[in-house]
Amino acid sequence: MRKSLLLRRHATISYLSSIVVLAVSFISCSRVAEQDLLLFHVKEVGDVQQAVTVVPQKASDALYLAGFVVRGDELITAAGFMADYCVDVVNLSSGDVVRRLCRKGRGPGEFLSVSPFFSLEDSSITVYDAAVGAVSEIPLDGDPSSVSPKVRLEAPPGKGTPAIMSTYKLSGPQVLAYNSIQGSAAFVSTDTPYYAIYNLDSGKEEREFRLFDTAPLETVNEEWIRMNTFALVDCIDDAKGTVCFAMNTMPVYGFLDIRSGEVRGFRIKGAPAYSSEELNMCFTGICSQGRYLYALYFGKPSSQHQPGAGTVLYKLDWDGRILGKYGLDGLYRGCYATHDELFLSKVEDSQTVCLYRLKTSDL
Repeated sequence: MRKSLLLRRHATISYLSSIVVLAVSFISCSRVAEQDLLLFHVKEVGDVQQAVTVVPQKASDALYLAGFVVRGDELITAAGFMADYCVDVVNLSSGDVVRRLCRKGRGPGEFLSVSPFFSLEDSSITVYDAAVGAVSEIPLDGDPSSVSPKVRLEAPPGKGTPAIMSTYKLSGPQVLAYNSIQGSAAFVSTDTPYYAIYNLDSGKEEREFRLFDTAPLETVNEEWIRMNTFALVDCIDDAKGTVCFAMNTMPVYGFLDIRSGEVRGFRIKGAPAYSSEELNMCFTGICSQGRYLYALYFGKPSSQHQPGAGTVLYKLDWDGRILGKYGLDGLYRGCYATHDELFLSKVEDSQTVCLYRLKTSDL
């Protein structure tokens, strides 16, 4: 009898232990560690404890600011969905649209859908037509219909059109692009997001840089999490040799050396860890100005954005150090630096985004 009770007790303990193991396994499968998603080492950097409050000045009323760059007194921005053109050139002083570029259509020199994240050259912008997977250079002066021939970027065998979110023209006939979207749908070109260098003459991929590992997300049920975890904002240095990228969903930023392929990663010490249950809205914009970088950081789930919730503006250097921390009133998403100013897009409400400016001498 005693032996039978002991056997039953042992069986019960074993059964309960197996339940605990299954529960732990389930929890571990539903949660993903931040570092498991990154293929590069991350070094923690000390945050500045106290933020200095700064007040940007409004530069314009409501604009469509999904993406923008500034040249002199002109703002080059993505046009609204209903416009006949993909890009608007706006006079910052008057707020008037002075030129329209990239006419929508299927004819020569026309575009179906230009990604709003384009890059500025001396007298042109490099744009990506997401509908056909092609890159073009668009002159900002002269005849707006005079565009370079479209160069279709080659997709890997069996894959669809590359989902390019940023493009930077390099020296010679090359462009650096970030292929951002991952998933199993037919239109997605790759299962893992990555940077790649394409040849502008042939459209062929010459080199790729893989920074992330999507495998840990295979157990996550929500498709929108898998599709957005590796979203980022980025900018390139003046020499076009190093890209700084900052993650939308993690308090992580890094530097990709285009020549060597080396990646240096940094993480804000004490910032909330990545969560696959509710994505944080971390870095929302980053731009470069010579020796310095300026990054917009929210650091909370988007569901926690309330009127008055502030964004932090970080001042960084190209060694990854945090040099300054500034408090902004409201949610800012997107920034661009000229030689002496920062231009910031601020979400006023669900329908309105306005442009603000800030002197870098105040930072």
